[in-house]
Amino acid sequence: MKAVIDLGSNTFHLLIVQCLNGVQTTFYRERIFVRLLEDVTSNQIHPKAFDRARAASQKIFNKLQELNISNFRVIGTAGLRDTNNGNELKTELESIFNAPIQILTDQEEAKYIFRGVQPSIPSDEEPYLIMDIGGGSIEFIVVADSKAVRIESFPIGLHKLSEMIDYNGILTNQMYESVKNVCEEKLIELVKFIQNAEVQTLVGNAGSFEICNNIASLEPLNTLSYVLNIEKLKRYFKEIKEMSESELILMDWIPRNRIRMMPLAFGLIDIVIDMFNISRLLYSPCSVKEGVLQDI
Repeated sequence: MKAVIDLGSNTFHLLIVQCLNGVQTTFYRERIFVRLLEDVTSNQIHPKAFDRARAASQKIFNKLQELNISNFRVIGTAGLRDTNNGNELKTELESIFNAPIQILTDQEEAKYIFRGVQPSIPSDEEPYLIMDIGGGSIEFIVVADSKAVRIESFPIGLHKLSEMIDYNGILTNQMYESVKNVCEEKLIELVKFIQNAEVQTLVGNAGSFEICNNIASLEPLNTLSYVLNIEKLKRYFKEIKEMSESELILMDWIPRNRIRMMPLAFGLIDIVIDMFNISRLLYSPCSVKEGVLQDI
């Protein structure tokens, strides 16, 4: 068996796979919400986030020991990459894992996302755009002719975006317009490329898109991925817009640990769908972890 540990900006992930007769299958996976970028001030990870990161890493390492897995790789992304004290936390977590942590550059992260997602999407869906929403960054990968023809990473992940617009858990119309303005400013060149390449299919992977799949799945695309109903999804977007946290708690389809950021994530997805003139939306459960596994 082998494993990859993804120390993300919002969640820490453990994915363990086993190979039998040349076939790789998932043996175990775990997701722990750490919220590294919550309450960040002066680009410094908060001490409470340090505590959450240490506890999550110890729990993951204990599982590796329990299963006697020594063949594993640990990666870090924007939360460790772009904060002033991210390297300090990296050093602490390396002592827990007793292994080095590879901090991926934004381009490396996007390339691994492409490698992880591509096998889950049939080639006849090309060209398509992969969108990976993180806490610190958002990656976009344009896929055509079975290649990543354009790779972009923008520092407008949900936590970064919430700081930029002073988000307080309620996506008001004014905040929605602020998100739209940020996207129009940051994504203008990518929009032009998408239009010229005539890309109309968006593939959302893991994270926030997992919730989208839970509420708006239309039909299976294959054994892994799904086609989503865009109009149904937009009705959900509209429903939770301007809802308070106490109202959101009553929505049983929103996991409790995603309540605060869900309106912002939905607003962002809604804006991207409109900006890129998307007519087909797919969901893939694969992400950077599956891409990294190919190198282990």
